[in-house]
Amino acid sequence: MNLASPILASPTRPLASTAAPPPEIQMYRYLLRQPALALGVVGASTLGSSGDQQHRPCSAASPSPPLRTPLLPFRGPPAAAEEKRDTKTEEEKRVEQDERRKLLWERTRPPHQCTHEGKFVRGCQELKIFSGRSHPGLAKEVGDILGVAPGKATVTSFADGETQIQVLDSVRGLDVYIFQSCNQPVNDRIIELLLMVSTMHRASAKRVTAVIPFMGYKHHRRVGAVSHDKTTRYLGSAGQDFAKMLEVLGVDRVIAVDLQRPGHQSEGTSFTVPVETCVTEGLAVKYFAQAGLLTDGRKVAVVAPNPDTAKKAQIFRHGLIDAWQDAPRVSLAMFSRAPVVQGSKLHHESELLGDVNGKDVVIVDDIIDTANTLVRAAQVCKASGANNIFIFASHGLFTEDALRKIEECQEISKVVTTNTIPLPEWYSGKKVTQLSIAPLLAKRIEADHFRRHLYNEEVYVPDLEAST
Repeated sequence: MNLASPILASPTRPLASTAAPPPEIQMYRYLLRQPALALGVVGASTLGSSGDQQHRPCSAASPSPPLRTPLLPFRGPPAAAEEKRDTKTEEEKRVEQDERRKLLWERTRPPHQCTHEGKFVRGCQELKIFSGRSHPGLAKEVGDILGVAPGKATVTSFADGETQIQVLDSVRGLDVYIFQSCNQPVNDRIIELLLMVSTMHRASAKRVTAVIPFMGYKHHRRVGAVSHDKTTRYLGSAGQDFAKMLEVLGVDRVIAVDLQRPGHQSEGTSFTVPVETCVTEGLAVKYFAQAGLLTDGRKVAVVAPNPDTAKKAQIFRHGLIDAWQDAPRVSLAMFSRAPVVQGSKLHHESELLGDVNGKDVVIVDDIIDTANTLVRAAQVCKASGANNIFIFASHGLFTEDALRKIEECQEISKVVTTNTIPLPEWYSGKKVTQLSIAPLLAKRIEADHFRRHLYNEEVYVPDLEAST
């Protein structure tokens, strides 16, 4: 048998051609080496062809040609790229991944300084503090703790008494906190606060928080109905009206000091926006426990001047017990108020319930207004055998001649209040001491401001510490 075929043995057609095969052949060979790609291309062609045959109309004169997936011009397998990728070391791969993550971090981070640091940053440029004319010293004290200088704004009055607000600093897109206490003159201070809230929103502030150390119209919770007859009563609360005014003008949040507890016409329940109150009993307990005012070893009676402050006095008593770890040493007493009609006037007579004989007394109240109630309570406690008598109140209004009454009252040893309302400049007595609430307010503002700018769970936060 002649194995030399004329075709195979032809000198013009060698057995192994040295020329490169056509691109179609190269593509076919490359697809054979890539099973997934080959399956996708072949499958697409096969499905197209079979689908065309199955859905071909019966009346067609000639069958349409089978569908085929068009082949793109083949440029050769990426052998060079595969070799380059395979040659990278683990260190190079890690550096490349870190660079990609840092680039993503720069693109997705929000423009807020505190969020970048992961904590509150003193002197944050996104935070602004402003103050009305009631208590600028407290705003400056809080600003010094936060590292933020109070913003520049002018609050002036025209000749007829109208109030004008002008903001001299830009607040566009910032978190603004307005400090204003509702002390005398109360209505003017409230109008200033309302106009400042409105002005900040008109100046494009992102969020406006009213910091009200002393909330106005507290006395209305103690009075009777606004109108009544024999069978019905019409109840009202001016504090609720004040809250509605703030909400209508767009206040976003309220921070106050020692609002009334729920059940006593609480001011906090009048708002629909978030309200946060700073409690001052802990501050007062720390002062009395460490200042050495109370005689060591002598029993102490915490006295509530009226039933409305019984809860506040109870909290103060538990604070002293925790500080001294001596429960039998601290007791609780209270004044009851019984209405007595004398002629055409209604008076309230108080009776001391509890034992204060031989004890140091701390009278715990929420407001010192004219000081008539506290002076009378101190005299009753002294007549009942009390030793040293101290008074603590959250807010010291000291209207009329209250400071003179306190200085002249021999039964009162010392009066302690917080600085929600500043003392008059002319006062130079020694019986009244104020505790600063600036650290409490600064801590609340710091937490509230930082919490508003935390990352969302949907935002990707790369772990840059792991890459360093």
